[in-house]
Amino acid sequence: MSTQEEIQQINQKPLIAVIGATMPNDPYVSSMGIYLGYALRESLDKHEGTVFTGGVDGVGADVYGGVVRFCFERGMKTSEVPDDKFFVLAPHGIVYGELGMERIFHYPIPRSYTLLASLVKENGLTEYRAGQEMGERRKILAEIADVGIMLNGSGGTTDEALQILNHGKRIIVCPYSGGATRALMDLKNDNLTRVQRRTRVKRQVLERIDPELIVVADNADEAITALYDVSVV
Repeated sequence: MSTQEEIQQINQKPLIAVIGATMPNDPYVSSMGIYLGYALRESLDKHEGTVFTGGVDGVGADVYGGVVRFCFERGMKTSEVPDDKFFVLAPHGIVYGELGMERIFHYPIPRSYTLLASLVKENGLTEYRAGQEMGERRKILAEIADVGIMLNGSGGTTDEALQILNHGKRIIVCPYSGGATRALMDLKNDNLTRVQRRTRVKRQVLERIDPELIVVADNADEAITALYDVSVV
């Protein structure tokens, strides 16, 4: 069984990928990711699903911080800590060096994730390895995700978002968080020239994307509503 098959069989669907920058810029602040993570995990008490990130610092770690805060608070109230319903998808870490020589390293999950997991999980953080480097991992993330939520972001996040869209899946964009969400807003508004200036993605690639798959959320609560609104494409 491949990693992708294992993820899709073991984890409750929909698989909700939260994507964003490792080093987010203004106007993003950590509380945005934390609140979204909290609201997402709270929503999973009423709906099915699993949240995951690409196992990087920044937005991803903030979102997991919110997930853990919800679980910890619930455990304090009920004396039973609920499952975090969360995992990270990280690359293995093989780099091809000069003259065809391979340099192999094990991509380290940021310590922030493992410390957070220790607060609510006896067995530690749930992690999967897929892809030999970040580019390949982004491709696999797009394949297994049922829906994406985009906070801030940079070039890698844009690539992830476009790949998710190319698979005919929705991206919920949070423009209040800044960063690469602006490019997705331009794509939503069919301003392909501006998207190209921002991303340098070929026009042929952009023209294949259905802008109706891009859903705009002005805050985290709207993102949660859009996630479960079956009337939205």
